[in-house]
Amino acid sequence: MSLPDINNGYFIRPADRLPVAADWGLPTRVDVESIGEVATFGSDGGGGFFCLARHRGVIYHLPAGRVDVGVYTGGLGDPRMIADDFEAFLTRILVVIREFVVSGATVEL
Repeated sequence: MSLPDINNGYFIRPADRLPVAADWGLPTRVDVESIGEVATFGSDGGGGFFCLARHRGVIYHLPAGRVDVGVYTGGLGDPRMIADDFEAFLTRILVVIREFVVSGATVEL
């Protein structure tokens, strides 16, 4: 899914294209707030990442920050839990899309 015109943009990768190694320059582990191993599946167009915490299944937004050999060590703010699971994440994206269609503005994800 590519939504470049909504907010800074939202970019979600297909499941079969999720990175399996740090070679992509995307986080595979978050050493902040004990989040641990993650599957990074998207970005916000402003340098931030969307990822699923493997041990809890919740979705986090990681603000733009340092990723060194797949390890995210912090950024321009704290990681923020934004959904209890992937379905709830997609529901939130749908709310943002609807708001954009109706008003031309977006709410924060």
